[in-house]
Amino acid sequence: MKNRIKKLTVLLMVLATSTFFVACNEDEGYVERTKKSSLMLSANFLSFKDFADVETTIATLEEYDENTIKDWEKTNNFVSLQTIYDRIMEQEEKYCDSLETIYTSIEDVQKLENIHSDIFNKYSDILIERKFSDGGVYYDLDISNSDYARIVNKDGIVKIGNDIYQFKDGVTKIIEGGDVSKIDILDDIDSTDEDLGIKVNKDVKLIYTKNTFRKSETNNIGKYRVILYHDFLQNYIFNFTEVCTVQHSRVRSLKKRLFGLYYIDHRTKITINSSFVGSTVTGYTIAVFGGYPTYETRTWGYTGTKIYKKNTTADYYYFNSYLFPFFSQDQPVVNNGSINVKTEEGINMTITIP
Repeated sequence: MKNRIKKLTVLLMVLATSTFFVACNEDEGYVERTKKSSLMLSANFLSFKDFADVETTIATLEEYDENTIKDWEKTNNFVSLQTIYDRIMEQEEKYCDSLETIYTSIEDVQKLENIHSDIFNKYSDILIERKFSDGGVYYDLDISNSDYARIVNKDGIVKIGNDIYQFKDGVTKIIEGGDVSKIDILDDIDSTDEDLGIKVNKDVKLIYTKNTFRKSETNNIGKYRVILYHDFLQNYIFNFTEVCTVQHSRVRSLKKRLFGLYYIDHRTKITINSSFVGSTVTGYTIAVFGGYPTYETRTWGYTGTKIYKKNTTADYYYFNSYLFPFFSQDQPVVNNGSINVKTEEGINMTITIP
């Protein structure tokens, strides 16, 4: 066990400290670095030197307006998953307008074979259908973290460091070494294949559920609807020697269309206020996709505010890490806390953590 721990820790440190180099003859298709970022383009996806670079770029893009984002993507010869999704929602809005002009009841609309625009049908593979208890349908992007939708391509692909990542809903696939030729086989890979050098990290099965819960709340005001989720997921992985702990809130802002048959995305200012108090845990911790393993005592506590200017979806990870509990029986638990969400339409909702 001690040898395994040592090897695992060393491996993580090597991965975390890998340096990203680009030679003139390496990876045909790269373009020169932009002046203000280490961002580069390979094939039809972006490349970043590390995850810190990713987070910096995402934070920068959050401050851009739509026209500036369009210019940024054009400069990098790139179209993001988020941009495609925005185009879909824009056309869906117009298509709903036309249908509601022609049809006067939900029964009339239900008789139609298709209630979606052409661009929706073209890119339906990047969408996941969800349903409310009243039967109303809405759609999520096929990606777990909506923040990453701005820096991945249509297929969820981005290169970070030396590896190529594919981010999808519930699963991350990693092509170690960044072999572009392996992208085409990712859809056929369901589990880690060491021979191919492809790692598959799925959202962990709920093997150990003592400290795992999801809470949600939905609130309406007129034609607008907001959904607030809070996840506390803690599960054993890697033959029960590691624990993955995720504390995460997600807000969706939607607008009723087609007499409640369909809910389309609505952009709004989303303000999240959160406060948590929890127990402590001792063990090795490391960020999910990089950083140095550290041995520490962690106190579960958080108080803060996050404001999203004009968003339809807000993902906020309070704590998202692997924990290596080799020297402790304790597991982190949220004892109590709350998440409050406000939107500019006047929707106010709160989830209380037990």
